Amino acid sequence: MLALVILYCTSKLVTATEQCDTYQFSHPFNPGESCEEIYDWNQQTHNRSGYYWLINPPRNVYCDMEQRVVCGNIGGWTRIASVNITRGDECPIGWNKSSHDGISFCRSPSDNAGCHPILFSSKEISYQKVCGMARGYQKGTPDAFRANHTDGLSITHGNPRQHIWSYVAGIHDGIESTNAGNCPCAANPGPQPTSFVGPDHYCESGINSGRWNVSEYYFSDPLWDGLNCPTGNTCCNNSSLPWFYKELDMATVDDVEVRICTNQDFLDEAVFIDQLILYIQ
Repeated sequence: MLALVILYCTSKLVTATEQCDTYQFSHPFNPGESCEEIYDWNQQTHNRSGYYWLINPPRNVYCDMEQRVVCGNIGGWTRIASVNITRGDECPIGWNKSSHDGISFCRSPSDNAGCHPILFSSKEISYQKVCGMARGYQKGTPDAFRANHTDGLSITHGNPRQHIWSYVAGIHDGIESTNAGNCPCAANPGPQPTSFVGPDHYCESGINSGRWNVSEYYFSDPLWDGLNCPTGNTCCNNSSLPWFYKELDMATVDDVEVRICTNQDFLDEAVFIDQLILYIQ
């Protein structure tokens, strides 16, 4: 822990107990070993998100200093992933950017079934909390937890993998479909999550009425946004959607792995991602 926190102002250096009239985010102010340490040591950083300098080793990272209800009402988060295809971002290396009917998204680089991973660096920061969000779309018939497999987005760390959170896609949210590939929270419930995933997941389908079609892109109802769930479906009941907050069993410096997974090839099903944010603390 630092004995003294230094803030760079317009014309002078001040300690944490003094006031600073002008905040200059372009300078390496408040060096600390993590965004959390900077947040804890200087109240002037509260609600002032931006790029901060960390030490041991020196590096510049984006710190989210907001106190978000969905992230445990605490600030001082290090952002390790920020993807928003709706604002024109590129996809992380390892996923492909594609579009259909004017909607752009990230998808698996292969049409084959399986999981396609990318790694987001922890920036050598020790963390025990993870907060984030994802939004996506489905094509065809992803089938949630059918056959002991998870279709959707898997967020893990370590080797062997340790689960953080899963964003799961089911075939259908309503009662018109057989339940074999539906979410457990669907109006016609499907199988329960695997033991690896457990309760740490969100599950939703982009279809809430009518018959499914393997060639259809379901863009009218994005996945995991907590909206448009039909009567009898509880998939939208969590007020934090699409955000998750997870406290790990112990601290780690592992990079965070995110995988897009399906157990059938593109002809039958696909899961697309257009927004992804990850914070660690």
